[in-house]
Amino acid sequence: MIIFILLLLLSIFLIGVKYVQKLTFKNSLLLQELLKLNSQYATIHGWKKPFVRKYMRQLSTKNSYDNLNWNTFINEKINIEIPTFSLLAYHISEQRKMYFQYEMAYENLRHIANNLNFHKKKQDFVFYFLENYLYNKFKLPHPTFPMRLEYLASYTSPKGRNSYSKYKILYAEEFYQNFLINEEAVKKSQTESYRRQLERNKMTSKVRVAVLQRDNYKCRYCGRSARDGVTLHVDHIQPVSKNGKTEICNLQTLCADCNLGKSNIL
Repeated sequence: MIIFILLLLLSIFLIGVKYVQKLTFKNSLLLQELLKLNSQYATIHGWKKPFVRKYMRQLSTKNSYDNLNWNTFINEKINIEIPTFSLLAYHISEQRKMYFQYEMAYENLRHIANNLNFHKKKQDFVFYFLENYLYNKFKLPHPTFPMRLEYLASYTSPKGRNSYSKYKILYAEEFYQNFLINEEAVKKSQTESYRRQLERNKMTSKVRVAVLQRDNYKCRYCGRSARDGVTLHVDHIQPVSKNGKTEICNLQTLCADCNLGKSNIL
């Protein structure tokens, strides 16, 4: 009997709450404008279908397992499906922009209401309190993206005695940030300055010694060596700035004077 009475009272209370809420919306121009605003941005939460991918990598050595670079692993898999992931990243970006615009309009509407006495019954404290409560309650939540990328790396010893595994999970926000970083790195790698720097980095000490030995530690232009008091350089025959490669066949030994005079002239 007591339970029945409690349930009855709860039902009456809920009905009363719905009635008061409906009445508040009816008499509040602010809430009516909020509903219009929400309808304009209804597509913010248009992405509802879960997107799940699982990737596995079996490593051949314990060292490669211990030193696994997660970013490399992740980006390799993303690049395999770059059209799909580019579209997802674009969708996330557009939803974020749209929600930012919504928040600006939401706050602007509140500001206008406060400045222009938008509330029909602002003098009624209870009404004003309910209106403010409902205005916050019915604000569209930040868009969420049902996305989950799972990366699993494992290693098993040759005789199968020991097995190791570790995993990393990326959700939408982490994926988006990772994608932007990867995209920026790809753009950078496609620039001419990056190509030149990459080519110059191939000039290792081992390469320099090999060229100097081949040229008998003498300038190929004037024939002078370190014994003659000159500084020897290893120079590109076809300059890197003109698509020259850092290869033994494209390198020569020059003294500082000849190298300076040569500059980038082929």
